[in-house]
Amino acid sequence: MDAHTECTEIVVGTDRGRVILRRTVKTGAKALHEIVQKVRGPATIVVEESTLTGWLRTELAGLVDSFIACDPRHNRLIWAAEDKNDRNDALRLLDLAVLGRLKAVYHADADRYGLKELVLTYHRTVRDVARYRNRITAKCRQHGLGRIPASIYAGPQRKQLLTQFAWADTRRAMRHLLSTFDALARHRDKLYHALVRRGRRIEPVRRFQQLPGVGPVIAVTVFAIIDTPFRFATKKQLWKYAGLALREKSSANVTIARGASRQGSRWLKYVIMQAAIEAIQHGKNEFARHAQSMKCAGVCEGNARRTVARKMLATFYGIWKSGEAYQPIEMTVSRNG
Repeated sequence: MDAHTECTEIVVGTDRGRVILRRTVKTGAKALHEIVQKVRGPATIVVEESTLTGWLRTELAGLVDSFIACDPRHNRLIWAAEDKNDRNDALRLLDLAVLGRLKAVYHADADRYGLKELVLTYHRTVRDVARYRNRITAKCRQHGLGRIPASIYAGPQRKQLLTQFAWADTRRAMRHLLSTFDALARHRDKLYHALVRRGRRIEPVRRFQQLPGVGPVIAVTVFAIIDTPFRFATKKQLWKYAGLALREKSSANVTIARGASRQGSRWLKYVIMQAAIEAIQHGKNEFARHAQSMKCAGVCEGNARRTVARKMLATFYGIWKSGEAYQPIEMTVSRNG
């Protein structure tokens, strides 16, 4: 199934790759239900991961034996083809399914999926607030006002600021930027309080906040994105999912490239790196001491921070999987001599 906003290309085939049915239908619950219900016997729906995948899974997963959303980055047969179109994409998905060469993408249940959407909406709104703050600052500098005080964003000195712009249209543009900034800031605050209230009802989230540098937003974000620690057999798999693993390419026993991974969940990586920075800056905890020891050993600050992030993520993984509370490692001081 190759789904798009307007239409969906459907190919029904056997487990040996023989095509039974081809249809192009309008993307809608009723039309898709009718096609799926025509299929007799055990059935599996295969789609590529996209913005529609969550909706498709909610609508269709209950009608078939299994629903597979596969990672399109691993489907070179599709995206590198010279005759790429919707019909051929659906046919090639069938071929990959028959060959067993699909890499499935994990999807949480409906309740957890909704929490993840709430979390990501909050983080995107935070970025929008920062974006408009930068636009306001840039507009002031553009008109020679230099650095403006932070109190401008809170409101008290805005009238005085607007009088410093010579043209009426510029003042109108600034009012629009400021009003949009205010609206986004209000939405950000509402989303923040909603996340905090939601996190209080989740037992693992409360335990996550025992870690240094971890507040309610980071805790609930980790919970929403990972969903369950049992998705990962080892902490190294979790590091890879978070984009914190090391990538290495080699040929003929010669390493060609080595460095930090560029894949993984960018939102999970962002919050874990923020937690690592907070823990290091806070000091007097095992993560800050580990970072300091690495710096003393000659490791650059960026690599030390990334290592601490991996250590923190492994701690999340451990206490979540075991169900135990966080037990900080206290530094012992030797009194010998």
